[in-house]
Amino acid sequence: MRTARPAGQRYLAACITALCLTGCTGEYTYLPKQRESLFPRISRGVVRAESPQSCQQALSPGRAYASYRGALEALQQGRAIASIPHLGCLVPPAAGQRNSGDLYAQVVREALLPNVLHDYLQQQLQLVIADDIRLGDRRDAGLAWPAAYLLETAVVAYRNTGETRFLDLFRQAFDQILLRRDSVTGFQDALRQRSTHGWSSINISEEKRSNHKGKPFLVGHITHAARIVYPATEFARLMQENPHLTARYGADAQRYIAASRAAINDFDADWKPVPGMRVPGSDRPLYWYRRPITNSLEATNHVHMVSSTWLNLAQLTGQTSYRQKAIDSLAVFQQGVKTERNRTVHWNYFPFFATNEQQRFANGREYSEAVWKASLTTPFIAHAQRLGLEQAKPLSAAIAHSINKEILGDGEIRRNLNSKQSRWFDPSDAKDKKQLGKINNITYFLEYESIEPEIGRKIRQLFATRPDLLPMGWLGSPSGALGYAHLLGPSRERQP
Repeated sequence: MRTARPAGQRYLAACITALCLTGCTGEYTYLPKQRESLFPRISRGVVRAESPQSCQQALSPGRAYASYRGALEALQQGRAIASIPHLGCLVPPAAGQRNSGDLYAQVVREALLPNVLHDYLQQQLQLVIADDIRLGDRRDAGLAWPAAYLLETAVVAYRNTGETRFLDLFRQAFDQILLRRDSVTGFQDALRQRSTHGWSSINISEEKRSNHKGKPFLVGHITHAARIVYPATEFARLMQENPHLTARYGADAQRYIAASRAAINDFDADWKPVPGMRVPGSDRPLYWYRRPITNSLEATNHVHMVSSTWLNLAQLTGQTSYRQKAIDSLAVFQQGVKTERNRTVHWNYFPFFATNEQQRFANGREYSEAVWKASLTTPFIAHAQRLGLEQAKPLSAAIAHSINKEILGDGEIRRNLNSKQSRWFDPSDAKDKKQLGKINNITYFLEYESIEPEIGRKIRQLFATRPDLLPMGWLGSPSGALGYAHLLGPSRERQP
C-alpha cells in the first residue's frame, strides 16, 4: 500500500535535509567564477526564507516542477534573487550574499526531488504522445526517442525511490503508446506493404529531408522498435526483482512482453548473414541488421539498443536465441575495439566488418565514434555485465576508464571518444551547435559510475555549470531527465 505520509511534507523534508548545508554563503561554491560569462546576467543577493507551509505547497505534486523550473529559469536569466518565488524551498536560506549563477548550479546539482521528476514526466509524456497523434501518418520518431527516454526514466525512478506512482505513470503512458502501433492505427510500412507490430514513421525515409507532398512514406526501423519496447521489458523485469509487485502489475508485464516480442520479431527479415563472415571466436555465421531503404549495415549503437532488449527478453521468456544474438553482437563489438597506450578504448561508428560503410558515411570516416553516438553504444555493455555476461566485465572496466580519463574533463566533454582528431565540444562551432540537443545522452555514462565514481562527479558538474551545453540542466531534455532519475535516492518511506 502507498504510505500515508503527506506527499508535500515528505518532499519538503527531503529538500531541506538532503541539500548541502556547508559553504552555502560563498559566492563560488558551485560555479567557478570563469563560468559566469555563460549567463546573460549575474545578480547578487540573499536567498529569502520561506515558511514550511509555503514550501510544502510549492513542492507538492502537480506544482513541484513548475516551482523548480521557474526558479531555474529566473536564475539563468539573472533576475533579482530575492524576487524568485520558492527559491528558498530549493536551497537552504543563508545570511550571506549569493550570486545567481552559483545558485543555478546548486539547484541543478542538489535539488533532486521525486515530485519534480514525476510532474515533468507526466507533462512530457502527454505532450509527446499527443504530438504523435496529431502528426498521424506523417509522424516522426517521437515515440522512439523522447518518449523512450521518458519511459526508461520512469523505471529508473521507481528503482531508486521505490515509489509505485512512477510505475503507474509508465503503465498509463505505455498503454497509450501501444495504441499507436501500426497494427492498431492501420498505418502500413511502405517497404513491407503491411501493418507491423511496431511504429513506422517517416524518420529514416528521404521524405523527412525533402518537400515531399505525396502519400507518406512510412518505414519501420528495428532500432525504433527496440527503443520503444526496451523500457517495457525493464518494467517486466521489475516483477522478477520484486515479486510483491506482481499482483498489481504482473498482468501488464505479460502484455508488454508479448508486445515487445512481436515488435522485435517483425524485423527478423532484416537480420541477415554477412557474406564470408563468422562471429569472432566461433564458427557461427555472422548476422547483422540491414538498414531499410539504403540496405547498408547498421551502425553499432543501433544494434546495441536491440541487444539490450534481447537480453531482457531472454531473461523474461527463457528463449536462448535472444541471448545468443546479444552474445554475438558483444563479440562483434569487442573485435572492433581499439586500445591506446594509456589504456583508453575507442571504436568506429560501424562494426569492424562494415568497411564500405566506414568509407561511405561521414560518421564512419571519423577516427572514433562521436560521443553523442557512443553514449547510445555503451549502455548495452553495462547492461550485459549486470545480467551476467562475463565477457562484458573487462569491456565495462575499459569503457569506464575511458569515459573518466579521455571523454570527460572538468566542465568539458570531448566531441569524440578519443582525443586524436577530436577536441572539447564547442557550442560556438557550427557543426557542434547542431548536436547540442544530443549530448544530453551522456546521462547514460552514469551507468559506469559504480566502476569509476569520478564519472558521476564530472557529469554533475557538466549539467550544473554548462548552461551553454546543457540548458536547464537535467530537465532540459528527456535524456537529461534520465540522469535526474539516476541521482534520486530512496524515499523516506519506500512503497511496496
